[in-house]
Amino acid sequence: MTAGGSARHAHDMKRALSTAQRNQLGTLRGEVEAGRLTAPQAALKLRWRMQPDDGPQSVQELLANPTDALKNMFRASLIHRIGDDQVRALDELVAELAARHDIEDRFRLERAVDTALLIYHGHRGVMDNSDIERLLEHLPKAIEVLGRGENGRRLADMFMDRDRNLIDGATWNMKEATDITMRFMRIKDELVDILGILQRPRRREGDLKSHATFKSLERYWASLPGKKCAAAFAPDGSPKSEMLRFIWSVMNFIDRGAAKKLANLSRGRLRGVTKRRA
Repeated sequence: MTAGGSARHAHDMKRALSTAQRNQLGTLRGEVEAGRLTAPQAALKLRWRMQPDDGPQSVQELLANPTDALKNMFRASLIHRIGDDQVRALDELVAELAARHDIEDRFRLERAVDTALLIYHGHRGVMDNSDIERLLEHLPKAIEVLGRGENGRRLADMFMDRDRNLIDGATWNMKEATDITMRFMRIKDELVDILGILQRPRRREGDLKSHATFKSLERYWASLPGKKCAAAFAPDGSPKSEMLRFIWSVMNFIDRGAAKKLANLSRGRLRGVTKRRA
């Protein structure tokens, strides 16, 4: 497909949407641009808005019997989120997987691969390590200062500019001063909670998102009729069972580095624990 053809295709997809569906896409686009959502999170949120108000259908039932409007909405969302080039690559992967593994429902297969993409790229893990180390260095000092004797009251005096009030002869508001003191005490307690969270041992981020992606694809494969959920490898370490060959193809499309972890992922192993100092 040429660049002009892909642009017309995207335009046709948008024209096929209802006004309400275009409004939903516009609202989510605004949330992404404002930084309140990542693009993958917006796509996941869009899926939960597809259930009609006039029926009890579940999202799974909708995907099993998709209407043309639903297909067009998914397609427009996909083009907007990952771009025409990636959509074409995804189409090629879906066609290859459908032929190789005798999968008839290409729409549901595309949704399974797209969900894996969303999980892998939409996973929001821990902060940057340098930020964590900075917080671990400074939070204990801030907690110690806020928790020391009369510092809460002294901070309240500074907050209310008590010295200026004394010069101006203004009335001192004891209730306001007490409220501000209590506020700083709550801040100290919240910082203690944050420090405790940062000090917890955590699994490595890469393994977490790879594992979640693998489990999503495994659940999809288990839902296919006549498929066996066997996890077998050849002597050279390459995937041997049909399920693992399918999952490897998808994960290799998403991230070649993630595909290399397939042996550990198939055994439910999450390698490594990131330890935080006390």
